Amino acid sequence: MKIKTITIIASILFFSCSGGNKLKENMSVQIKGEKDSMVIINNNTSEEMIVNEEYANKASSPQSTFKIWNTLIGIECGEIVSSTDLFYKWDSVERYRPEWNRNMNLNEAFKTSCVPAYQNLARHIGKDNMNMWLNRINYGNNDTSMGIDVFWLEDENGRSIMISPLEQARLMEKLVNKKLPFGEKSMKILKEVMLSKQGKASAIYGKTGTGRDNTMGWYVGYIEGNDFSYSFACRIYGENISGKDAQAKVEAVFSSAGLFQPLR
Repeated sequence: MKIKTITIIASILFFSCSGGNKLKENMSVQIKGEKDSMVIINNNTSEEMIVNEEYANKASSPQSTFKIWNTLIGIECGEIVSSTDLFYKWDSVERYRPEWNRNMNLNEAFKTSCVPAYQNLARHIGKDNMNMWLNRINYGNNDTSMGIDVFWLEDENGRSIMISPLEQARLMEKLVNKKLPFGEKSMKILKEVMLSKQGKASAIYGKTGTGRDNTMGWYVGYIEGNDFSYSFACRIYGENISGKDAQAKVEAVFSSAGLFQPLR
């Protein structure tokens, strides 16, 4: 038993040192923009790796990355029962993204980042329940005054709930390590819908978010392997930038560090 324990500790230390150094190097390669930032936290040791700390501490609208928390709160409030049951009944309003114009289960709504589906969920959760949960998990500045079904979406005046990349990554680390008041059912369903890419020996779970006029992109989530786990948050800026661009940078960091190898 002692030998096994020592082996596990040695493995964690190895990834904290060698893997951590590679991650820091690769983060610096990927994050070059003046306002771009990335935070990665080792979920086993709580070590924080930050590129462009000034902007990693600046808050902005979470955009669709808030769907992570909207989902968890919806499950806790009894508005969601599974990832496969009917979650969103299309209201027959044609929207600019054709994939939103249909009935969806939770997995489909999360994967397509269906805004009207999650606006409907937020309305069902209600202002009081939403505010209670945001205060319990200490989400950003907890400001929902913009409106129960729009507070996570930046408008032309820039008003919305605000959170920084460092806050996003730290909150994700707490979630992964079960330090937040969400039940096992909620965690299980969220993990099902958050699966972004399955690798040969690890998997990435995440959610993208894109700012107004495609000038900002988020990617927030975590990666799990047999003997390592990291939470992350990446936010980048520029013209024609989306959450998928931020996602690509995060995946490149983990791939170059040897922590993620996509399935062929």
